[in-house]
Amino acid sequence: MSVEIGVDVDEVLRSTLPEMVKMYNENFGQNIGIDDVKEFDVSVSFPEIEKQRGIPAAKWFFEDHGTELFYYSPPIGDVADITRRLSQFGRITIVTYQNSLQNKLDTLNWLKKYDVFYDDICFIKHKRILKLDYMIDDNHKNFYGSHSNGGVLIDAPYNRGVDLNELKSHTHCDFMYRFHSLDDFVKDWEEERWTK
Repeated sequence: MSVEIGVDVDEVLRSTLPEMVKMYNENFGQNIGIDDVKEFDVSVSFPEIEKQRGIPAAKWFFEDHGTELFYYSPPIGDVADITRRLSQFGRITIVTYQNSLQNKLDTLNWLKKYDVFYDDICFIKHKRILKLDYMIDDNHKNFYGSHSNGGVLIDAPYNRGVDLNELKSHTHCDFMYRFHSLDDFVKDWEEERWTK
């Protein structure tokens, strides 16, 4: 029987964080590294934007520079191959939240550009309401209250301090795993042939 697999885009398929750090450093005279981004909330991790420009960091990144991020950011590995391999285990639904119609179009065009395989796509802010067999995401907060059977947390600097047992206690998930990348998760599945 096929399983339902939800896959986030940013920091799972598409590498936007390095681009955000680069843009921030170049435009605001900073010198932070990717590992300095300890909070998913851009207003916390990139405070100079509001200090220097008087606008929210989310607006600056996602409205003013959205296409730079959502269309031009590189993939994380060979996403066409990774998603095709993942599809042998079930139906893939891209599950992502984008702030605007332009962000959504840039994301759709990015998925097409890199030949990402998926069966369906869902633009949704509150991913926790979805009932999937596996939810794969980098933002641990998206698992709070999750109704998916299981969660797969993809490594990012802002989630490295998260204890999986503690995170699981805030969900309805039967299991939680952490992987360095989506490719590592798929390789593990291929090698172990495990299912839940």
